[in-house]
Amino acid sequence: KYREQQVSVGEPEGPSFAAGDAAEMRATVGWIPCNITAVRGDGAVQADLTGEYWWVPSLVQLKLRPAGGGAALKMTDAELGDAEPLPEARPAGEVRAIVMWNDFNWEPLTSQGWGPLDTEQGRNIMKEVLDSCGVQDVTEISRKDCTGQNVCNAIYSVGSRCAPDDTFIFYYTGHGSKLPDQDGDEKDGHDEAICTVRNGLCNQSTYLRDDDFAQMIHTYVKAKNIVVLMDCCHSGTICDMDKNQWRGKNAMSISGCQDHQVATGTGRGGLLTHSLRAASQMLQGQENVSASLFYNTVVHAAKPLKAQFNSQQVITVQSPSGCNLNSMPWPLVPSA
Repeated sequence: KYREQQVSVGEPEGPSFAAGDAAEMRATVGWIPCNITAVRGDGAVQADLTGEYWWVPSLVQLKLRPAGGGAALKMTDAELGDAEPLPEARPAGEVRAIVMWNDFNWEPLTSQGWGPLDTEQGRNIMKEVLDSCGVQDVTEISRKDCTGQNVCNAIYSVGSRCAPDDTFIFYYTGHGSKLPDQDGDEKDGHDEAICTVRNGLCNQSTYLRDDDFAQMIHTYVKAKNIVVLMDCCHSGTICDMDKNQWRGKNAMSISGCQDHQVATGTGRGGLLTHSLRAASQMLQGQENVSASLFYNTVVHAAKPLKAQFNSQQVITVQSPSGCNLNSMPWPLVPSA
């Protein structure tokens, strides 16, 4: 008999192992070297440190990584294990944010079914969160100004003025979509995209592809910590943080749904946006909040909202190889 422990996740995509591989196991004291001794057909593995215990794929994603670095993290609708406050206060840097929203509330887009969306209310919620946390450097992009070029310009401008100890935040609420993959990096054959506009129109030729969006952030944002918040459809891996260019960076994205899903609006802003505000309020006054603790709180806060609006969307967090969300500070916690 083998002992198994199941956890509820959407679609685990942890690292793949073979018998004999060197690995590292996550423990309260950090990552401990181990060796993979057996692999089952369903992806479950055994390690020498745990004897006959089988790590099912969902736990492999949480608790095991290749030796010497670790795979990018992708978690869906499940709390991260061992999430805890930071052991010490975060460095005193500035938080610099871009708030982008589009309600698509103009012709011909309204006649074409693009809008109006409830994203202005989402913008108000996000601005409320930023204000409550004392964030003063906020750049806003809205409606017809939500062009791909304007997004890139804003990332360059805000990212370039970030100091090393700063935190860069990009928040978007609006439409997200898919495009045929250009470089073969997507398992489903599609790139994710932000539905940016041009000359008042919105179609596949005006979209900002995820590859280009991620490259702009990676290239021009000088902040130590990078946070991307995407309340839109098809957004689970919109930053492509499993790519080597992200390796070792302190970065995370929280998305309202997986790549194949649509995000839920409430009529007063997106479900993820409401969950972000609720999580910030739940943690109000707490010191040294880690990114993992905040994400877990978002997942918890979203449960009653998902039940209320009968939403099947799966909130997703992603971070690159070498980034430990337990040691990454979360910047948006209101003072007591």
